[in-house]
Amino acid sequence: MNEKEPACPFALEGTKNLAVAGDSGDRLSPSFKPEVLAQAIRDGVALLTWRMDTFSYAESFDEAAGRYRGLQGGQRVNVSADSPGLLVKPDVASKQLDATIEIEAKLPNGASDQLVRTVTENCRTLRFQSHGFEKE
Repeated sequence: MNEKEPACPFALEGTKNLAVAGDSGDRLSPSFKPEVLAQAIRDGVALLTWRMDTFSYAESFDEAAGRYRGLQGGQRVNVSADSPGLLVKPDVASKQLDATIEIEAKLPNGASDQLVRTVTENCRTLRFQSHGFEKE
């Protein structure tokens, strides 16, 4: 083993076993370019289809809280060749990133047809699982 070969600085999370190239003496090819990997990570995390096609990125994992810190998907991330972050599988990241949004608005004259149509179209575009209006 050539001691000058670079170790991979990134880890893949989302399984019981943390897979980190370099932790157990594993070495990568001498032609390995850490900046190329960092760019691939930035591109993969930035995809809007990351939940189906790639992965998310976290700065670290908080064992006590059982949560990823700085977890991001579907947006640009600042990752460099020496970043100590984690790549997180989409199904694992989605459990932490999924959110429920409830919006309450009081409309004294009620909601116009145009407002209902606009809100409904936006909810469909954003792929909300449910949406609607209630009467008081």
